[in-house]
Amino acid sequence: MDSDEPLQLVEFQGPFFKLKFPSHWEMEIIEDIPAFFDPMGGGALQVVSAQKNDEPVNLEDEMTQYLSQMGISFDPEKIASFKIQAGPCLACEFIKEDRFWLLNMIGQEGKLLIVMYNSDEVPDPDTVSILMNIIQSIRLEGS
Repeated sequence: MDSDEPLQLVEFQGPFFKLKFPSHWEMEIIEDIPAFFDPMGGGALQVVSAQKNDEPVNLEDEMTQYLSQMGISFDPEKIASFKIQAGPCLACEFIKEDRFWLLNMIGQEGKLLIVMYNSDEVPDPDTVSILMNIIQSIRLEGS
């Protein structure tokens, strides 16, 4: 893709969320989980959505549980906390079995999104920018 061209975006509608991704990326749904990827790249961004029956979402508990399943201990020093339009977000990155992982959890009013990117290599600055733009574009129903 020519870097002088403006980035064209495509909107994806999930069960209770929307996001925008670059039009030169591809999208597949595998076992009800949407995956977005640059066909010329080596990574994929997946979005897992879960309804929590209007219970408050505790992102730290959710992150601890997810990392534990990956064999990784939750370390608050390695977790970034910020707010996006969709709500509060926790993020961390790690290397597991020679793959780079960027994990974001977004939660609000009984809705949880697990947004994970994994790749054979650490993403370059352009890919990081695209990933952050996709995450920033996420909107939950009612937000």
